[in-house]
Amino acid sequence: MKEIYIYLGQHIFLSSVSLILAFLISLPISYLCFKFNKIEKISFLGIQIFRIVPSIAVLFILIPIINVGYTPAIIALVILALPSLILNMTQGFKNSYKKVGDIPYALGLNESYTFFYVIFPMSLSSTLLGVKLALIEIIASASIATFIGAGGLGTLVFTGLSLNRIDLVFIGTALIAILSISSMLILDYFIKRRKKYD
Repeated sequence: MKEIYIYLGQHIFLSSVSLILAFLISLPISYLCFKFNKIEKISFLGIQIFRIVPSIAVLFILIPIINVGYTPAIIALVILALPSLILNMTQGFKNSYKKVGDIPYALGLNESYTFFYVIFPMSLSSTLLGVKLALIEIIASASIATFIGAGGLGTLVFTGLSLNRIDLVFIGTALIAILSISSMLILDYFIKRRKKYD
């Protein structure tokens, strides 16, 4: 029973760190996509390429470079999360700009103030949608981290399959499903609340 809590903690740790890093990376990229059409086209092309490559393939590519453990697992999960975040954040920034236009600049607000205090807050619905999609993908895909010694609930699933222990498979998959569904419901709640102010 103690091991289940350890694997659950590892899964939550992997998912949380990956989401935070993906968000920090996607924010400046989304801003550049919002400001410059050429960067948007290049980034969206890269996103389509990344979506073709499975996470498990990224893991095995990284093993000879970084070895096993948390690092390659987090890198693979970050790459998996970036498309949903960048696409939704960029669209949110564009929609926000359409609503306000050049009014903030006409009022004398500078670029950074306009973005962080006008554009970004107005795009929270789209940003949260991107976070929701990215988090669900991360939680589901974090199960493959067990292949490179990063632990997680996938350890229960694959141990159960190898030992023909259906109980372990059920516990592992059920916990992954609970994490995904609860994350979706929580973020849906905040998205609906935010949309009231859009």
